[in-house]
Amino acid sequence: MEKIQRPLFTSHREPFFFRLWLAQIGRIVVATLVVSGSFSILGWDTLQTPSGLALLALAALAYISSGINLWALSHSWRWAFGFHLASDLLLTTALVYLSSGPLSAFAALYGVTVLTTALLASSRITLMVGGLALLVYASLSLALIHGAIPLLPDQDPLHEVADQTSLFASAFRNAFGIALVSALAVLLARRLHRAEEAFAKEAQKASRLQIRHEDILRSLNSGLLTINASGTIESANPAAASILGWSSPQELIGKNPRAFFEGFEAQPGTRFEATGIRRDGSCFPVGYSVAPLRAIEGEALGLVVIFQDLTEIVELRRQVEHNQRLAWLGTLAAGLAHEIRNPLASIRGLVEIVQECPALGSEEKRWLGMVLREVDRLEELVKTMLEVGRKTPPARMRVNLRPIVEEVVTLAKNQKESVRIELTQEEEIWGDVDPRQIRQVLWNVIRNAIQFSPEGGAVHIALKRASQEAIVEISDEGPGIPEKEREAIFDMFFSKRPSGFGLGLALSRQIVEAHGGHIEVLDRKPHGSRFVIRIPDLPSKTPSLTLGPTPHAAQ
Repeated sequence: MEKIQRPLFTSHREPFFFRLWLAQIGRIVVATLVVSGSFSILGWDTLQTPSGLALLALAALAYISSGINLWALSHSWRWAFGFHLASDLLLTTALVYLSSGPLSAFAALYGVTVLTTALLASSRITLMVGGLALLVYASLSLALIHGAIPLLPDQDPLHEVADQTSLFASAFRNAFGIALVSALAVLLARRLHRAEEAFAKEAQKASRLQIRHEDILRSLNSGLLTINASGTIESANPAAASILGWSSPQELIGKNPRAFFEGFEAQPGTRFEATGIRRDGSCFPVGYSVAPLRAIEGEALGLVVIFQDLTEIVELRRQVEHNQRLAWLGTLAAGLAHEIRNPLASIRGLVEIVQECPALGSEEKRWLGMVLREVDRLEELVKTMLEVGRKTPPARMRVNLRPIVEEVVTLAKNQKESVRIELTQEEEIWGDVDPRQIRQVLWNVIRNAIQFSPEGGAVHIALKRASQEAIVEISDEGPGIPEKEREAIFDMFFSKRPSGFGLGLALSRQIVEAHGGHIEVLDRKPHGSRFVIRIPDLPSKTPSLTLGPTPHAAQ
């Protein structure tokens, strides 16, 4: 016997189980109609006869067997299917027996059983059930015609109802009908089986396509949103949720895309760059493109938005622009070094000679001193521009950073006596750095903090170690730096001081990044700014060196 493959199911609505469940309901309906119809036609007084009682018992058996089948359906589908076929054949045979056998109109119920089998099982099982139904009916009819099986006491003998020829003709007609229905049921089962196989293949193909579609969306590094005609998000891929800071794509559904993109433009075919907004309210640069979403028939369904986080690209652009400025500045610095330094040296020499003239008064000497200070200022500008333009790689060595910080702090105290400097540091913090360059960074940042500190203010300096890196924090009590200017202050020629060149912090970041570190500026509560310099402690093959304070400022 061919096995019936049990389909995977999650509810009674799956084909096999749903059909078998309907068959039980159909049996109950048929039993109810047969009993009520029979007693309506024959009269309710027939309830007292053996045939009436047998009909009632048969209806009760139909109800009980249907209940058993419904219970068995949730435990063993094979047992439920076998019990259904057996009980259907037995109940139909008993009903045919009670309704005069070969003359019974209920022989058509054999065909119903065969058709039900065709809907539940393969063509081979349907053929077997059809043959069994034909054999049972033929055997019952022949036994009743020849009197091998007695009728109930209240039933008229068959030879009194019809002659033997009519009995055989009626039995033949019913048997032929059962055979014809069985043949049609076998064809139905085959076609149904083929249709179900084709449907299963298409469903499997659709499932594979759905899985592949989900795999593609899940594998995209770019965020993808679909927007329906009402302007809200209908679906999103995992990358979209990740970029926007949400835990799952489902959380984005139903929201307006303008909540995630400032100034969102729903213009298909155009590439936009805007500011993205994450769930926590933080902003980031984003690039997105919009395309129309259409059905296969061409109907417009909405929009598709593909977007990327441009943070790295914007940073690369900044680096490129920074490098271009450095290249330009290097060329300019080389020319300035040749064209300005020599005249400056001559001016300094001449001014110093004139300054020694005894005929000059104190006012004239003061003016000449001012000229010398401006010459020094120009020389410092040229020197700083050369430092920024050359991009000299650090000459690393293993040093203790504490003496370097102490040296710069000692020199910085003379910059502005009304500003006090407070230093806190650990005993020893070693780093693989270029001492001269790190000294230059500390000098630039500390001097900048002193210059922006108010009279009677303080500059706080802390040297510490955390997670394999040396950290220097320099805080002032000045007016602070607006958030929109915190990145610009590290650009060349950006200065908030009238006499500043805007090169010190640019050079400082260049040196720190050459060491593989990072420098940033943050708010300091309740007011002021806090510069944080992080220098990783990289392994070094150079000898260790402990540096002490020197009498010269880091320039």
